[in-house]
Amino acid sequence: MKARCRLLVENLQPPVLKAQIGRFIDLERRDCKSDDVALFNLIPELAKIQQRFHRISQDYAGKQDSKTIKPEKKPQRGAPTKPTSAPSPAPTTTTTATGPRPTRSPPQVSRG
Repeated sequence: MKARCRLLVENLQPPVLKAQIGRFIDLERRDCKSDDVALFNLIPELAKIQQRFHRISQDYAGKQDSKTIKPEKKPQRGAPTKPTSAPSPAPTTTTTATGPRPTRSPPQVSRG
């Protein structure tokens, strides 16, 4: 009986269901290790749950894809577009060990 149960679990497809049933037997339904009838009844229950989860996740992924795809926007012909001005140049910076800092002229030392 135990060998028959092990063969049933080893030859399950898909691998996700196989792993799920293996964990379920190890953690919750230890009787299914030696009772092949109980295991045979357990497999369809978990397969239905797995199938339901798969369908829901596929539907959810499909909805997410349709939301991210936006229709292409066509430019309006009536409104003239203004040319964009060039961005102002950034102040000169130097990179030191502590990070970028603006460059300054060194302080003037007065000798008196």
